[in-house]
Amino acid sequence: MQGGIGTAGCSRSIKVLPQGIAIAALKTDHTKKRTTGPGTEVSAVIRHYSSILIIFVHPYPHRSIVNRRLIDEIAGMDGIQINDLYEHYPDFHIDISREQELLKQADLVILQHPIYWYSAPALLKQWQDQVLEYGFAYGSGGTSLHGKGLQNAITTGHSQQAYCPQGEDLYTVREMLRPFEQTAYHCGMEYQQPFVIHSAHKLSDDALDEHVANYRRLLLQYLGGDDHG
Repeated sequence: MQGGIGTAGCSRSIKVLPQGIAIAALKTDHTKKRTTGPGTEVSAVIRHYSSILIIFVHPYPHRSIVNRRLIDEIAGMDGIQINDLYEHYPDFHIDISREQELLKQADLVILQHPIYWYSAPALLKQWQDQVLEYGFAYGSGGTSLHGKGLQNAITTGHSQQAYCPQGEDLYTVREMLRPFEQTAYHCGMEYQQPFVIHSAHKLSDDALDEHVANYRRLLLQYLGGDDHG
């Protein structure tokens, strides 16, 4: 599957749907949920949001092909704001008040980043540590993020088949993203199935175009619209 939602994993245990079905099948206003762990609810179908904040985290954006294309494709879309952390904070001095205000204004927060050593680039971890603080994101009075959505939109260097017990990377991508899913739960957010692009550095031009189109289509569906061209 090209640019799929929640399709990351071992091909021996996951049936890969024909191109486009995963996104096309999600056109619905109903928000069903399924339990993936103690107290954790994850949307099984798409939910509509009025505003989306893309937290873009890539330390080398000008060397990026896939992530850069994704960002260029959605820049300027109504209802979407892009917050490039490495552009704003090259010295890692994060403006916590600014970041918290952006979060409060959004209904869905998408963390877009490459997978580095089975996790995210360093600045995203620092952003989590400083911005999602007690009294804002969790704890006494920390209800600012309650009811919002959280999603990872990620690229990997390895193939989908590598992420399974029989593969080179042992665990599925979804398992490696569990800290983000738990963060969503702890902050009262609803975790959406991740958008995953595998083998990012090996994509053909046609495959990349398809991924980019799928990402745009997914965001339009979140916003309650359709992509007509």
